[in-house]
Amino acid sequence: MGPRITKVNTRFHQAHLPGLKLAITLRHLATANSYHGLAFSFRVPYNSISKIVREVCTASIKAPKESGTLYPNYKGFFSMILLAVVDADYKLMGYSIGAHGSKSDCAVLNASTLKAAVEANLLNIPPPEPLQNDDRPMPSFPRR
Repeated sequence: MGPRITKVNTRFHQAHLPGLKLAITLRHLATANSYHGLAFSFRVPYNSISKIVREVCTASIKAPKESGTLYPNYKGFFSMILLAVVDADYKLMGYSIGAHGSKSDCAVLNASTLKAAVEANLLNIPPPEPLQNDDRPMPSFPRR
């Protein structure tokens, strides 16, 4: 998806990086934060954020050329799988995007570098702790 949302710098405008665009869009979709709130969080003008969200959402529903039957999901329409790890403050800690919609979520997770990063504790996920009024530790991320 990176090439679809990558722009070139001009002498009048510094292009936003694809990772920043994706983070802004995911935050907007996950929290429904206003463009003004996102502008404050990401230090990007709100009118640019409105264009970024539209651009990333449009780019993410396009099937790659010559993808054949890899991306249609069990409902029959094109889809691409996004897995993300977000902390309690909605901060994006890691993600995996672009898996074929015909795969199961579990198969995608098991084959992703995201799972390996979680298991190697590279994302600093807190250790299991009991929930309120319980004595059994509850993990933040299910382990098998």
